[in-house]
Amino acid sequence: MQRGRLLLLTSPRLARGLEPVLDGTGLKATISPVASFNRRTLRASLRRHLRGEHPYRGVLVVTSSPGVAMRAIQGPCTQGIPTGIVVARRPRDLDAWIDGLRRVRHPSPKMGVMSMWNPFYLAWGERFARSLRRGYGPLGARVGFWGADRIYSESLCARLARGVGLGVYAGHGRVRGWSGYRGLRWNHVEAVRQVSPQACIIALTCDTLNFNSGRGVPFGARWVMSGRCASYLAPASSVPVEPLEPIGDILAGAFRRGRCHTLAALVREVESRVRALGRSDVLASWQKFRILGNPLQRFI
Repeated sequence: MQRGRLLLLTSPRLARGLEPVLDGTGLKATISPVASFNRRTLRASLRRHLRGEHPYRGVLVVTSSPGVAMRAIQGPCTQGIPTGIVVARRPRDLDAWIDGLRRVRHPSPKMGVMSMWNPFYLAWGERFARSLRRGYGPLGARVGFWGADRIYSESLCARLARGVGLGVYAGHGRVRGWSGYRGLRWNHVEAVRQVSPQACIIALTCDTLNFNSGRGVPFGARWVMSGRCASYLAPASSVPVEPLEPIGDILAGAFRRGRCHTLAALVREVESRVRALGRSDVLASWQKFRILGNPLQRFI
């Protein structure tokens, strides 16, 4: 098999059917089965493949045990390589996500910033919107600020149903949804017919990728598994606001510079700058983030 820039790790049973499934997505993957798929064997496989020089720009773990993968991967990067997770028991479970990937190979120029109705998060959201306009406006991006002080959940869901290249949410969250917009839940999202998927969503919030809560499939994972979003970056557990704030500052700076055109490039830049801060609490918060979906996804 031709070596690709994406390393795809999965169980032997899933590996046999994945190569044809990826046709038309633009993902050039090297598929490597992990025998006796568990946290120990996954970590060993990652170390083996990413040791020394290698061709990989990203890693994707396809698994029926997302909680195991979440614990095996310590942050949005593994040895500096952006790492995503997709949930599937059999190849056809990926159909909706794969269809979404094909439809966002050329992302929408629209970007949307969302925040809950709280002075801190509204100010944060307005800053993100200004930074995105400065960095990506010259590239043709059309950036909207959709704060919860301006629109209700029905209007937000209608806008997201039309698709964005990048969506950013700032505010509280839970396993079942975002706390902004009087509690945005999955039933609100799926009630609106999807016209075009999101390329990427970044959520500065708690728990929307928490598979270990015992409360069912988390909100962020539903975006990806339904094919409504190619990639979703967010913490997989709760995060304190104080160390999250410098991560938001770093993101705003990356948006303002406008040099990152893929989720992988953005994650690598944030990782580098978080480590350069030398603050263990900020690094610990950043390492709670995970990528659900394609780590190499373009958003502009």
